[in-house]
Amino acid sequence: FEPGVQQRRDVYQPTSAADILPTLLQVIANKSPDFTEGQVLPVYNGNTIPVDRSIYGVHGRYNAKYKPLDTASVMLLKWPYKMVAYWGYEALEGKRMYELFNLEEDREELTNLYETHPDLAAQLIEEIQFKVDQADQPYS
Repeated sequence: FEPGVQQRRDVYQPTSAADILPTLLQVIANKSPDFTEGQVLPVYNGNTIPVDRSIYGVHGRYNAKYKPLDTASVMLLKWPYKMVAYWGYEALEGKRMYELFNLEEDREELTNLYETHPDLAAQLIEEIQFKVDQADQPYS
């Protein structure tokens, strides 16, 4: 809640931790600087967030600091699809593993669509790889 507000405001769109900074700055200073990656939550500025924007999650705890991601799980949420890429883990024996889910139809993520939707999977994998390459750039 921002100061003076007594009722909660629910957000029903996919959000990210990256949305916290621009939202707080909007509440405090009524503006969000261009350098922030996230979006101001719609209940605080009246705008809508594109529902199909790319939201990433990364688990890279087994990597050395200040090195490219060589062991990681990277999730891309591009509504209604969620793609997860895994690489570098010993159990994968040098291979990559992918999972693709339609969250609108399968909220419990029970049906992996990776094999049955190869064009969509390839597009999302390419987007993940582009973002990982971008993040790895300073350490390569």
